[in-house]
Amino acid sequence: MKTLITAVAPAILLLGGCGNDASQPIDRTVTLGVENSTAASVALENLVEAFFERVLKHDPLRATFIGDYRYDDRLAIRISPEFLA
Repeated sequence: MKTLITAVAPAILLLGGCGNDASQPIDRTVTLGVENSTAASVALENLVEAFFERVLKHDPLRATFIGDYRYDDRLAIRISPEFLA
């Protein structure tokens, strides 16, 4: 979970700078109930987890670097004739 936060935090910070134009007021009339907010949080967390797992699956070197050795069998030997071909 810590690695997930480490991977997602920079993206959230970058997107935080993409706010509304200051001349336009923010519409605060739409609010989510507690149960909708919780369901949305869980759905977002599941989406981020699935995305992160897919990234690790397609980039086994990154997975190994962060200590996840499940995809080590997919690491390429970059000097092998098969890889160079």
